[in-house]
Amino acid sequence: MGTLYNDEIKKIIPFSFSLYEGSIIPYIFWILVIVAGFLFFKRQTEDDAARKEIIDELTNTIRTLPPADFLTNFHKIYKETQNALRDASINEISDKNVLDILIRLNLKALLALTKNFDNDMDQTKYGVNIMLFKEVSEINEEYLSEKRGQIKFLDNGIDLKELKGILELNRELSVSSDTILQETPEPDKNN
Repeated sequence: MGTLYNDEIKKIIPFSFSLYEGSIIPYIFWILVIVAGFLFFKRQTEDDAARKEIIDELTNTIRTLPPADFLTNFHKIYKETQNALRDASINEISDKNVLDILIRLNLKALLALTKNFDNDMDQTKYGVNIMLFKEVSEINEEYLSEKRGQIKFLDNGIDLKELKGILELNRELSVSSDTILQETPEPDKNN
């Protein structure tokens, strides 16, 4: 459209404040050019914001991906824990001590996988445990008063009888990264 009225448009550039006594088309042309420029800028700004959001989402996704060797280590650890379970006979599994050892072995495997997933081989102390939920309505008063002093995350003034239940840690079925024994499958640091 600008080329059809070339001379008229040249006479009235958008920064000329003198009145032009000709056709209104040059004014319309420059107004449309300014509006188109504004809309183009607005569209670019919105595209940049959307692109930044996508980049942030991808960055977050990449951060939460497991390390390259995770599946290899998972397979190795899974195979070792399955072999230990298979090697234990039915009679041995009914023995509480053997069952505790197998449970701890699986907890240690979970701990090793977690450390591998976090790509944290030595810096942080990890812990895995089994906690039993006990309904307060099924616990006697003496037991509740004994446990009150042992509960770490309990605000003052809260009556245990008002809670639905408590979680009790079974220390025999707990492991931490600083107490992992030799039989625990460790992540392969070379792969």
